[in-house]
Amino acid sequence: RAPAEVLAVNGLGTAALLDLLVAEGGALRPDLFVNVSTSEVYGPHAAGADESAPTPVGPVSDPRWTYAASKVFAEHWLFAVARTTGLPVVSVRPVNVFGPGQLGEGAVRNFCAAAARGESLSVTGDGSPTRSWLYVDDFVDAVFALAARKEAWGMTYNVGRSEPRVSTRELAERVIALAGRGGVVFVPHPGTDVIDRWPRTERIERNTGWRPVVDLDEALSRTLEFWRRRSSEVAP
Repeated sequence: RAPAEVLAVNGLGTAALLDLLVAEGGALRPDLFVNVSTSEVYGPHAAGADESAPTPVGPVSDPRWTYAASKVFAEHWLFAVARTTGLPVVSVRPVNVFGPGQLGEGAVRNFCAAAARGESLSVTGDGSPTRSWLYVDDFVDAVFALAARKEAWGMTYNVGRSEPRVSTRELAERVIALAGRGGVVFVPHPGTDVIDRWPRTERIERNTGWRPVVDLDEALSRTLEFWRRRSSEVAP
């Protein structure tokens, strides 16, 4: 909806911040700069992607890919600065992270919010694309695990889980089962979809020992409970 703003904030904003930190130095120079990238950098084919995989960006004619382009640019700028100035950096690529309080759009967020209101869950397309989902607490633990290991710095890391992989339709059905109400309606997908997205995470596991611990149904239950409380707070 705002491709120019996405490019400016994610790409140019990251570059401006890094330039400021390097130029000012002293107290402003951080012990570690953590860059939050995205699994979108793997483009439309993101099944089993690892950190050494190419980072293709979709066609310029589709503004959907400005987000990925901005993050690829930011990562390249990050490591260029690190190589030339010695700034300690690490970049993380979250893969399908969700949880209570999530902003913006996301399948789990949308499904749990709808189920909490007693509404039908809108599944785009035929519901067959698959994802592996990571709870936000596990993501935060991964960032702290990386920050605590200096020997792990200077690299990019996928932060996600490879199993279980569930289709969008199955995800909706899990939320409905946990909520005890609701149904599925199929709606057209508004743009280009990524058919399968799940990461390889051997690098972060090897370098930090981190592994996700919150299973999918527990994570969905926690998120659904958040939206139940939110729905009751705003109910007339």
